[in-house]
Amino acid sequence: MSFISFADGIELASGDVVSQHPRKKHDMDVPLALDLTIRDHFLDDHRMLESLFAKVIDAIKCDSPKVAANGWAELERTASKHLDSEEELLIAHLLSARPRDARAILAEHHHIRGRLADLSVGFERGAIGVRTAQGFMEELRAHARHEDTVLYQWADGHLTQAECKALMERLVDRHGERGTK
Repeated sequence: MSFISFADGIELASGDVVSQHPRKKHDMDVPLALDLTIRDHFLDDHRMLESLFAKVIDAIKCDSPKVAANGWAELERTASKHLDSEEELLIAHLLSARPRDARAILAEHHHIRGRLADLSVGFERGAIGVRTAQGFMEELRAHARHEDTVLYQWADGHLTQAECKALMERLVDRHGERGTK
């Protein structure tokens, strides 16, 4: 069965993700390349979060609360770093050009952080079910679609080449290899 991922790609039953958005040659397990667009980078983050979330849901389905809690902790750390990167590196630019859109995304981030914290308590207690986890995943997917249309595409289309290059260099410095986020 296939489903739509955060980045609007399609995950096949084989586990392969086919993106509906063309990307440059790269792999999430290799160092972040400077030839990626800002959108490419952050959509890759969404795919990684989707993969982590799928592992958490599998652990819940297999009645493995400790595995689910450990997976959730990794997902929460990764999601928090992703939100921090967006806020520190992108939203500041958007705030000066489109303040209403920037404030809306910041409000969504605040909501997501609250939900992450609330769900963490539930995962620590082994009290989160599949429907609750999948409901939150749907919230993240909706947020990701909003960010793609409002933030990432705007950044790639409106930031100067020098700003994009500097931003991508900061992402490389911040994250090094993709797996260390």
